[in-house]
Amino acid sequence: MQNMLEPEIEMIKKKRKNTTAKFKITGGLLENIIDKTDNTARNALIWQNAFFGKVTRNRVRVPIPFHAVNSPLSLHPEILDEVIKYVFLPKEVINAYREIAKKKKK
Repeated sequence: MQNMLEPEIEMIKKKRKNTTAKFKITGGLLENIIDKTDNTARNALIWQNAFFGKVTRNRVRVPIPFHAVNSPLSLHPEILDEVIKYVFLPKEVINAYREIAKKKKK
């Protein structure tokens, strides 16, 4: 078995000016995965990855999942009496929701 440490170090020194996407470790696990287009791990490895893949990327986009809903109490202020049995609400909040519930009934 041949020691590949020295040749790899030399290759790194020579290619230091190149982009990271062009750097390859001979026989490396990740490089083998990238080269085989039918490998199931390939897509997950190269998707938006600046370090691995055939395309040089300067930036990656990270999706930020966001989900927002209105509280049930604001959607249905008529449930206030049931809610305050289980949850502490300040008097001002209770009065405000009672006013909203009155307006909603009209």
